[in-house]
Amino acid sequence: MNVLTQRVCIWLAPVGFAMLFGAFFAGSQFPFPSPNHDAAYIGGFYLEHVDGIRLMAVLVTTGSALTAPIAAVLGVHLLRIRGAIALALLEFGMGCVSALTIGIPSFFWQAAAFRPERDPVITQTLHDAGWLCFVATVFIVIVQVGAAGLAVLTDPGDKPVFPRWFGYLSLWVCAALLPGVLVLWFKTGPFAWNGVLTIYLAFLVFGAWFAAVIVLLLRMSARSEDVAA
Repeated sequence: MNVLTQRVCIWLAPVGFAMLFGAFFAGSQFPFPSPNHDAAYIGGFYLEHVDGIRLMAVLVTTGSALTAPIAAVLGVHLLRIRGAIALALLEFGMGCVSALTIGIPSFFWQAAAFRPERDPVITQTLHDAGWLCFVATVFIVIVQVGAAGLAVLTDPGDKPVFPRWFGYLSLWVCAALLPGVLVLWFKTGPFAWNGVLTIYLAFLVFGAWFAAVIVLLLRMSARSEDVAA
């Protein structure tokens, strides 16, 4: 892969994450809203913040799309590991799907904000669908990160393509993301969709994993440039 193309794809990821974080501030949904609010509150909230929520939905959709290119670059480098073709392709495929998983919830928020004057119960339903989809579909991301981690840890080469610590980090991230599925059972506390052990922990560990990927891939692109020179 061309070095410049790699770097563009890599740097799109932090831009995408910045847009995702900015989106929730734009929609007045940070700190993240409680799932315990009733329909009247949610309906009133959407009426009051309708333009900000529409902007939030656009930023989430755009930001999520910008996280996909780096999955392609990571997949290309994982292909350099002998015997890791299936895992590399799995990481790439699930990386693209995880971008969709992050972006699709915004469709529900867009629909809720499109007619904020409707019955608050309908608005609440769309609001819930968006947040549940955003937080609970963690297994798609787990498969992406886990595939990368297993590929790294099974590298048989004398000079591994990736450092082994990245493989262990990936598996720890998978474990830390697991509580996200519990949001289907809780409306309050650390396992609700706005809980410390669900969305906040997910942002922390997934952000750390992406930061590690960015640093490692930038180093690899720099080495490729040195070799080419």
